Amino acid sequence: MGDFNVPDIHWPNLTAQSSHGRALIDACREFSLKQIVDVPTRNENAIDLVFLSVSVPYSSMESICGPTDTCDHHGVQLRATIIRKNNPRLVRRLRRKFDDTNNEALRAELSNTDWNFLFAAKVPSEQAEAFEDAMLPAARKFHRVVSVRQRFGQVEYPPFVTRALSRRDVAFRKLEACLDYTEQNKLKARWKLFSRNADMKAKRYQQHLVMQAATSTRNPKSFGDWAKRPSMFRVFLPYGMTRKRARIRLQ
Repeated sequence: MGDFNVPDIHWPNLTAQSSHGRALIDACREFSLKQIVDVPTRNENAIDLVFLSVSVPYSSMESICGPTDTCDHHGVQLRATIIRKNNPRLVRRLRRKFDDTNNEALRAELSNTDWNFLFAAKVPSEQAEAFEDAMLPAARKFHRVVSVRQRFGQVEYPPFVTRALSRRDVAFRKLEACLDYTEQNKLKARWKLFSRNADMKAKRYQQHLVMQAATSTRNPKSFGDWAKRPSMFRVFLPYGMTRKRARIRLQ
């Protein structure tokens, strides 16, 4: 395939089995790549990798072995998003604060712009692109841009949610291991009850994370106040089943 230039992962880290090296090895296994040399070919950042399989879907792939390309490898150039498992991905996005916009200065900037160039393009899509290209410099000048960090990936649940999820998984494993038909019905009802309870708690906690990210960090309402409300995390029972029957069935 060719050299992978990885600025954050050096050969000493890779050979010493550090966390960065293990992350690279896991990513290579996931995307069917293999290391073929044991020493750096150019510098300690360039890692020589080859394909083991081309069946892995990539976001984009193009050939780089054309006649005008100056490279010492015949292969392909690919772009793929690699996410480490059990490690959420941090994404930094820009958000414009329209409340802090200097509207008077923005209006003066736009009024001094000659907009006759928009009529040079006859296609509406090209006119729209030209308008956006003219608006962006003014918007960037007078809009306050805030950097927002968003975390995606696995959610770290609190203990009361992890306990509910663990009880659901244990009940499902017992259901799979059971061979008796009569006992299977009891274990199936038990698993459904635990699953409904765990899914509802996990969903409520995810909704809390979304609301917490959407509101200010100075919001006095914390998740501890939400957890004290039993209606937020109650067990939703099937129709016609009372809590007394549910306790009897769980025993």
